[in-house]
Amino acid sequence: MKFTTSLGLGSLAATSALLLVGMPAYSASLSLVPRGTQLDSDSIFDRSTNIEDLIDFTFRLNTDGLTANLTNLVFSVARDPAELPLIGLDNSSSQAVFPNLNIFTIDLSDPRSEVRGATLSGSGVAPNTTIDLFTTSYRVGSALIDDGLSDLRIIEILTATDANGNDVRSAFQVDNSGVDVQQPIPEPSLVMGLSVLGIGLLVNKAKKKNSETV
Repeated sequence: MKFTTSLGLGSLAATSALLLVGMPAYSASLSLVPRGTQLDSDSIFDRSTNIEDLIDFTFRLNTDGLTANLTNLVFSVARDPAELPLIGLDNSSSQAVFPNLNIFTIDLSDPRSEVRGATLSGSGVAPNTTIDLFTTSYRVGSALIDDGLSDLRIIEILTATDANGNDVRSAFQVDNSGVDVQQPIPEPSLVMGLSVLGIGLLVNKAKKKNSETV
């Protein structure tokens, strides 16, 4: 049986619009930079480092799609203080628009995932702008381990208010997957080379032992 339809382009467009109703449209964002790369089999992005290294992460805001200055922003962050002990914070990049910065405690009950919040307020960030809110510095701790868990991540935006008093949290996409800091993974060729070297040493040792018993 042949099936025909009389739907025109206008009807198809209308149908597509109806399908999109209720789907959130994200354009503004809050993210960690650098995001890291995939170094192992788990889904969390990784950043290769070593114990005692000094590393930085930047909290980056993008206001694409907003219609007025973002004047107040509050968000929460989880951090493993054993792997990433904080040694400094620099917010000079955003002081002109967010002169008021307050870091507050939310939950410190988990020693491997302390949760704190950041409140920023001021004249605000204009729409369609990308700005670094602040950069945090760490000296990698001796507890550094590849445990498949994020060591630093943005949890959620708690408050986002524009100059007109509107709650604009729904306009934001938050990259809350986080980053796992871990020691460098040896290259496969290096691992193979060490394995071959180990086998060679065992063979030589066995030959030497046999020659001594003859």
